[in-house]
Amino acid sequence: MPCFHGSDAHWNDKIFEPDDKKYCWIKASPTFEGLKLALYEPKSRVYIGEEPSVIKKVKENKNKYIDKLELYSINNYDNSKGIWFDNQTIELNKELVTIVGNKGMGKSAITDIIGLCCDTSTYNNFSFLTNKKFLKDNIASNFEAKLFFEAPNDVIVKRLNEKVNSNLEERVKYLPQSYFEKLCSSIDSNKEFQEELENVVFSHLDPLIRNNKLNFQSFIEEEKKIISNEVKRYILELEEVNFKLVKLQEKETKKYLENLNSQILLKSKEIISHWGNKPIKPEFENGIDITQEENIKHQQLEIIKNNLNAYTRELNQKNEKFSILNNQLAELNLIKQSIELEFNRIIEFRNSLNNKINNFNIDINIIFPLPIIQTQPIIQQISSIE
Repeated sequence: MPCFHGSDAHWNDKIFEPDDKKYCWIKASPTFEGLKLALYEPKSRVYIGEEPSVIKKVKENKNKYIDKLELYSINNYDNSKGIWFDNQTIELNKELVTIVGNKGMGKSAITDIIGLCCDTSTYNNFSFLTNKKFLKDNIASNFEAKLFFEAPNDVIVKRLNEKVNSNLEERVKYLPQSYFEKLCSSIDSNKEFQEELENVVFSHLDPLIRNNKLNFQSFIEEEKKIISNEVKRYILELEEVNFKLVKLQEKETKKYLENLNSQILLKSKEIISHWGNKPIKPEFENGIDITQEENIKHQQLEIIKNNLNAYTRELNQKNEKFSILNNQLAELNLIKQSIELEFNRIIEFRNSLNNKINNFNIDINIIFPLPIIQTQPIIQQISSIE
């Protein structure tokens, strides 16, 4: 019998237990023919490691891998309508399976039967299970197929004259030759080919991502709504950032700097003017004021000066408060818009959810009461600022 053996063990207990679980896997039958194939195609048939990825994939998805197909006669069929399937067992590889044979040797028969067992959606394109061939004269009623998946007890049994149940989820994706030819001939018109591509993409989506959608088009429409709402939210955030950016950019303009410089110059002139009008310090002659009238004027001037400083401070405070109120007003408007946009998004989601749960006679108002928003305080605050 063929044998692969090699070892670089330094201890007896390592002879059949390699370091890092570097086992030798051979993809071939345990025969000399299998040995020859491994020698001819070592890269594709030999694997060194704990476990080949395909074996791990099969273990984790046993309901998606076919183990074998059994075909047999029933009803004490006496071969009166020809010798067909007589206790045939066809084991299938877990990777690519190629069926080689001349026309009429049963290639389409095997694939049609697997498609029937798995309720394929392309049953109208069968070439063997048709009224012109195996279904003719009710031959198919004398035979059954049993399809075994890798998962224990996952077996499908069907009589070959049964119809595909289009209400069930198809277990395999079957592209009969006639269907494939039809798709290829319609590439120019693009519609059927595009639909088939969309169906293939949709079938490979995670069920959680599909969100109970029945087809690719409804899935795309739902995704568009979600993305559209996200875009609206980002637009609002961008408007807020742009508002702040414009305010900052205004301070970088030549016009703003000139205005600021003119204010500084004007204040400087006012200060110089005030200094020019500074009252003359009373002179004392023999420790007595020159006149009582000049002293009164000096006091009045000091009062005016103090009042002017007070008015200036008050004006600066009001200007600062005005600027703060303007910013608050802009921010309140953005908050109000954000709340309204989010409320509309929630309403859209609630309506979409309502369409789904109506099929289960569930009241949307119980599981998702209509939300209420109160923007009146914000509106009142905006009015008070304006």
